[in-house]
Parts: sequence; C-alpha cells; structure tokens
Amino acid sequence: MENSETKLISVEFIREPITKLIQVDKNLNVDELMDEQELFEFLKEHFYEEIHDCDHWIEDVESSSYYSEPEIFVYENEDDGKGRYGDGFKEGQLVPKETKSIIGYFPERHFSRENETKNGGENLRFGVEVFLSLSKEETKKLWNKGDVKNLTKYFIKNKTSYFEGEKISEDDISILQRIYDEKDNPIDIRLQDVHSYQRQEHTRYGEGIQTLKDCKFSDYKDE
Repeated sequence: MENSETKLISVEFIREPITKLIQVDKNLNVDELMDEQELFEFLKEHFYEEIHDCDHWIEDVESSSYYSEPEIFVYENEDDGKGRYGDGFKEGQLVPKETKSIIGYFPERHFSRENETKNGGENLRFGVEVFLSLSKEETKKLWNKGDVKNLTKYFIKNKTSYFEGEKISEDDISILQRIYDEKDNPIDIRLQDVHSYQRQEHTRYGEGIQTLKDCKFSDYKDE
C-alpha cells in the first residue's frame, strides 16, 4: 500500500473550546469517529494537559487553510490476522501534503575499531529527510538512472535532524543533489513509502525501506 492517502479532521474539545487539526488515514470514516471511544481516549491522553475534562466534536475539513498545520497524524492499528496489532488508535509520523515517498540520509553509519560512531559524510554531515510527491517505485527508477534533475521536480520539502555549522532551509531543493553526491561514502541513504513511514516509530530500519547505494536499490535486510 505505497500511495497511502490522508485527510484532515478538526477536533473541537468542548470545554473552553480548543480545536486541534489532525492528519488521519483517509480510510477512516469521519462520521463514525464521533462514536469511537478509543479515539477519544487516545486524544485525551495525548492532549491531557489541555483537555482532560471535556467533551468533543469531530468534523471533516477539506484543507488546512483555515488552520495552522496539523499537530499529529492518527491511524487505526488494524489486526494483521495473526493476533498482532489491532490495539486501537496510534500516533504516527506527520508528512507534508502530497507526500508519496521519503529519502532519508544518515551519515553516522559506521564505527571505528573502538566502537565509536563516525560520520561518513564528506560534505553533508547531518541527517536529512526529503519528502517527495513521487511514488517509491518511480523515485527508484530516477535515482538508479542518476536523474536527480527530474527527481527534484517532485521535491516538497526537507527536514534536517542535526546541524553542524550549517543551516539548510526546508525549501532547499539542492539537497537532493548533495545527498546523491555522497552515495559512494560510508553512509546510509534509504527510500521509504509514505504508508510505512507514517505508521512506525521513526527509525531507519522499518518496513517499506530500501537501500540507495551506488545508484542501485536492493531490498533492505538487517545485518
């Protein structure tokens, strides 16, 4: 399920009215959410300091133009048929609108003989995630061709995890070329579809991830 879609709902906590904008799985029925006690309990726990003693109201919204950006992404953790998961609503990873795939760059990959982490990046020495409006499979094709110029057409924004003497704007489209130029160094570059990215704790080793090294992809296997 690579191109997972989301939508926005507004949740008004009826106390002194507090409205939160929340990104949710598009498959969730908004009308039914009003009766979902598990969701309400989840939201009360997440926003406890603000809403622990109140009622609530949920409605669908077409865009966030009236609001600021959504505060959290919520999905229903469905049973996988093997008795796992299926334990209610969960908080996942927020992504920009139209995101279909994410490239993650992790320079602190290898270790010295003294088991100390070393930074393998030559010119890009901090972690970056790049959000793209292109599917994982199509992103893979362009990367394997070395066609970064066309890949940048699908750039949405980036998010840096660490600054080392340099600040990168979230709108800096040149970051894709900089990541590509590091591919032969001892670093991790990984590609993930938006569905699996949003539904796991933020880790570079989750489901739906493939390795980007030497212009080629291979299915990721934990070493």
